[in-house]
Amino acid sequence: MAGAPIEEWIPRTQSEAEEIPNYGKVMKDQLWACDKSTTMAYFWKEMVLMKQLDPKAYDWLNDPRRPAKQWSRSHFGTTLKCDVLLNNLCESFNAFILPSRAKPVISCFEDIRIKMMKRIAMRKDKMSKVVDTICPKPREILEKNKVKAATDCIPYGSGSPQIEVESIGGSRYIVDLSRRTCTCRR
Repeated sequence: MAGAPIEEWIPRTQSEAEEIPNYGKVMKDQLWACDKSTTMAYFWKEMVLMKQLDPKAYDWLNDPRRPAKQWSRSHFGTTLKCDVLLNNLCESFNAFILPSRAKPVISCFEDIRIKMMKRIAMRKDKMSKVVDTICPKPREILEKNKVKAATDCIPYGSGSPQIEVESIGGSRYIVDLSRRTCTCRR
């Protein structure tokens, strides 16, 4: 199935499409929870919830014709295939300069220069009010993840830079604080 074209694992006929369980928003949300799980422990936790909701849907997801490595983030490799950050920056910048692009070259560059100066000044003023060492948006994400990790993981340390962490599913991982790595790939 690895490298198989998408047509091989998408339903081709009405009867195949009717085999796919459809239970509305609850099942859709649960499917997305399985899909967006970033680690194997979270994936299996969500799959257990899926099985409780509907064993037929669970079996459908576990069918060998649709392996989780093709649809769940927890099974994806850690090597980047696309620099999303760069793509998003380019798209945002292009949208930002779109009105200026219709002007003659000199006017276009002047317009972009003025827009950039205003934007930099606005961001500088906004960030001068921040006293934290971490910017507001990353801080918000960090706090949200800390709460989730605090409820889902139990650390066991011995004073060394390596700590053993037990996850919600009973799995154990090694966190190396000096290298900033974890065996869970997160």
